[in-house]
Amino acid sequence: IMKRFIFLFILFCYSQLSVKAQFHQPAKLTYTVTDFTNYTLTKEDINILSNEVERINETTGNQIAIVVMATSAGEKLESFSLRKANQWGIGNKKKSNGVLILVLAKDRKMRIEVGKGLTNVISNQEVERIIAQHMAPEFKLNNYRSGLMKGLKDLETVMIKNADAAENKY
Repeated sequence: IMKRFIFLFILFCYSQLSVKAQFHQPAKLTYTVTDFTNYTLTKEDINILSNEVERINETTGNQIAIVVMATSAGEKLESFSLRKANQWGIGNKKKSNGVLILVLAKDRKMRIEVGKGLTNVISNQEVERIIAQHMAPEFKLNNYRSGLMKGLKDLETVMIKNADAAENKY
């Protein structure tokens, strides 16, 4: 019984450390794709997604970041994602052209947080459609890389199409 208690105690302590560790992130993100869970995305997934994010960022002039965390620890998803996007400084401060794709793996939630400078380019309806059509179905199958890749490609299409339409107005 003592061995079992020690094992359970160690397991409990480890789980608490991993949850606490995700809340001690850096003030600024240093990578375009970050998995604070260390188990949702493989290194290969991160490399492939990072290359795609960097290509899209270069093509559009905006800044997308993907962050995977375990949980928001009970905080509402909307306020949590907005706080994290501001904390990490995603996008150009003057243009407010950042997009945070936040995945809370343990909570089974996701959100695409769009900077104010892109709200006329990426509407809430577009975000909801991207999540519902591309990301959620893949995530339900634990295909995180595929869901994120499909979401990224659709975000890029929306950004290019709507930015072109905005520029063509007189």
